[in-house]
Amino acid sequence: MIREYDILVNKLKDDNCILTTDSRTIARHKSDGRKVMFIALKGDNFDGNDFVMQALDDGADYVVTHNEWHDQSGDRRIFVVRDTLKALQGMALIWRRKVDPKVIAVTGSNGKTTTKELTAAVVSQKLRVWATKGNLNNHIGVPLTLLGMPSDCDVAIIEMGASHLGEIKSLCAIAEPDMGVITNIGNAHLEGFGGFEGVKKGKGELIDYLRKSGGTFFYLSEDKVLADMVASRINIRCVTYSVRGVKCENEPDGTLSVKLPDYHRHIKTRLTGSYNKYNILAAIAIGKRIGIETALAVTGIEAYTPDNNRSQLIVSGRGNRIIADSYNANPSSFDNALRSLSENDGDKVVIAGQMNELGDFSAAEHRRLAEMLLKSDIKRFYLIGTNFADIDTGGKGIFCPDTDTLRKELERNPVNDSVVLVKGSRGVGLEKIYDLL
Repeated sequence: MIREYDILVNKLKDDNCILTTDSRTIARHKSDGRKVMFIALKGDNFDGNDFVMQALDDGADYVVTHNEWHDQSGDRRIFVVRDTLKALQGMALIWRRKVDPKVIAVTGSNGKTTTKELTAAVVSQKLRVWATKGNLNNHIGVPLTLLGMPSDCDVAIIEMGASHLGEIKSLCAIAEPDMGVITNIGNAHLEGFGGFEGVKKGKGELIDYLRKSGGTFFYLSEDKVLADMVASRINIRCVTYSVRGVKCENEPDGTLSVKLPDYHRHIKTRLTGSYNKYNILAAIAIGKRIGIETALAVTGIEAYTPDNNRSQLIVSGRGNRIIADSYNANPSSFDNALRSLSENDGDKVVIAGQMNELGDFSAAEHRRLAEMLLKSDIKRFYLIGTNFADIDTGGKGIFCPDTDTLRKELERNPVNDSVVLVKGSRGVGLEKIYDLL
């Protein structure tokens, strides 16, 4: 049984392997002529260890499994470990230490992906950057991200997501960040964290790691929650950034323009939503610490184009300006999105998907959202998902149990010439309705 993961890392890198945890992708990966290493993970609904022989038949060059009976097979393509998840994470830590980049951890209830993307855009103006792709921000995604890092990487920007206590602590042990930022603490993943105080404690695990390791923590100075979290700990190396003197404007095309007090012109972004000023300020502050001057940082920010249904602006043929923010949602991010929507002129429409992972807080938070929409100046709104069932939608709200029902409603009564906010948890599938807007 293999106990040293260096062997696996050497096989992976020396042979330029593609690493996969999904055996179904092996044949496709082999089509480009590269070798493939398959790590068999056990999940809630599947066990990759059941597909070891199938993976080899499909062309896998190496397979990592914890099925001990393979130890006697004599097949040199099979590597047996005690725990495949720990092997994946151990390999990631070894590679992180070999490459030895500056590692920046990004977490928070809202805005962490956009902050990660903006920070990457800023730092890449001068240095070689590797950053989390898509939503690879958990106990599997973070090690996969690190193992994909090229050997000449200068800076790795690692997004860290969490829905339970202890997860950020575990991710820090794998990534060993030198710097970190918490974008904010909000009402997200309340079911797993058990409430707001649990969210604070869970996200605060990043601060605790940086305090012990001597790393640097970044936070918004006006954020009282984060300021109090820092004040309750000792010997923390901190860098703050401030919103004081920062001015935001909506350009005619709906994009966000930001004026910093110490920069000579407006930053013309391709983002929408004034709440993104916090993400921009974080990226600039981190960049400055690494040696990226403001002018270069602005170049990176202005070049960044969101394409992941986060603060993405889409102009449709129906005359709608769509604020595509449907990748995820929680009560705090909905508050920010609605506040930003109110800053727009013209007719406003909201397509609100339900918020998942709220546990005992779900009914109250969905009711509160509906009440906010009823009291707003929004022309029309749609509530999608069973969490909104039995909630009074008044005269301007329409309830749809799912996106198929919503599609039929939009086909019967199209939305035209409006500013349309589309937001909801990923599981609702709101990306299926953009073609009707």
